[in-house]
Amino acid sequence: MKNNFLKILIVSLIFFGTLGVSKAEASFSCYVDTSPRTASDVVVLELTSESNSHAALPGLSGYTTAVYCGGVTGISNSCSGNSEIFAKLSGTTNAHIQERSGTETVYPNDVCISNSSSNAEIEVGYQDDDCSGFDTTIVSLTKSPSNAHAGKSDSYTRKICASMSIPQRSGGGGGGGGYLPPTVTTVTSVTNMIANPVSNIKGAISNVTESAVSAVKTAAKKLTANKFSNKESFSRGNESASASEDLASTIDLGELAFANNSSENNIDQNENVGVFAKIDPRTLSATALFGDNPLFNNIFTIGGVILSALVLVYAGRRIFG
Repeated sequence: MKNNFLKILIVSLIFFGTLGVSKAEASFSCYVDTSPRTASDVVVLELTSESNSHAALPGLSGYTTAVYCGGVTGISNSCSGNSEIFAKLSGTTNAHIQERSGTETVYPNDVCISNSSSNAEIEVGYQDDDCSGFDTTIVSLTKSPSNAHAGKSDSYTRKICASMSIPQRSGGGGGGGGYLPPTVTTVTSVTNMIANPVSNIKGAISNVTESAVSAVKTAAKKLTANKFSNKESFSRGNESASASEDLASTIDLGELAFANNSSENNIDQNENVGVFAKIDPRTLSATALFGDNPLFNNIFTIGGVILSALVLVYAGRRIFG
């Protein structure tokens, strides 16, 4: 029996592992070198040397050194689509570098990092000393914010920093990375709800009860307001109040006090007399008992999950005996 249980457990882990396990991907990184370290690394900036270098737009010939970036699928040096400008050049070749937020005359040539995925998250910034909070240093600069030369990440104090990632969760093969199936999300939501059922039910009943009380009070107020619209008054102790307010106060279903503008029904009110708010009776019918609770809105999905689990256990027993 113990061996059968272990076999079933292994099959279950393999099955459900295809649903919810995140796929890891190397982090985004850039470096200055004379050749790419892997075939998938992309040139984002051409340099004349590893330090104190002029720069050129990526792809131009005649340069032996470059800034390469890699580690994330879909990296490009395009300035269209999902992209971020990380620097500006004074020319297309043999140029000085400017930060994109430079306050001086703006250089006309953009250099960018981008990703072919619209889901990719790209961030660029400038910091002194290091690129903490970012994935990598693209290059370091001799000065800021303009007319700078470039070098490797540790050459100068001023850094051009960047991060790039593609949020990935399982579903589908290849290097894709879909999102968790609705079934898994539903099961998680249901589990959270069942963890504290008493508070959920109590809250739902409380909402409905409050709406019912409000609707009843509103109906009573409107009836009495129409009946006594001639402002018929009577004495109640040392205070004067309208008949409508007196009658409405007899329907006191709890400690609910509301403010109301009575000019609509021409009712005299003493400033010390509590009145009830105008609540549209439709509020009661518009109040859902369980709202968007996943336990009820996704009942068929939950049933499918349970059925799948039973089928999996049965199949495991048949396979492993």
